[in-house]
Amino acid sequence: LQHEIEQFLLYAAKWNIQWFNKPKFHILVHLPDHIRHFGPAILFATEVFESYNAVIRAKSIHSNRLAPSRDIAWAFAKQNRIWHMLSGGLFLNREQVNLDPSGISDKMFQDAALPQKQ
Repeated sequence: LQHEIEQFLLYAAKWNIQWFNKPKFHILVHLPDHIRHFGPAILFATEVFESYNAVIRAKSIHSNRLAPSRDIAWAFAKQNRIWHMLSGGLFLNREQVNLDPSGISDKMFQDAALPQKQ
């Protein structure tokens, strides 16, 4: 396995040297030792995390490139609002919500029989 990894890295370097800055190629170097010490390398998969790159890239397509982080955040917020509404969620107006926590907590302590520390 060690020899095959070395051959792969050699041919990959000849084909495209830019790939050597990727963590996957460095992880390959440690794979034989990991297998010897811990058994099958189940935690070496990085595809799950790399799939998020596609999601973020898709959100940045319509960005004006002046503030890409803000544009991506707005896109995710919009998606989250739509998901919330389609799953039956509600949005309350500020006038409908009592923002005074003292009134809520007072009522909670008066109505509930809470255990008291003796």
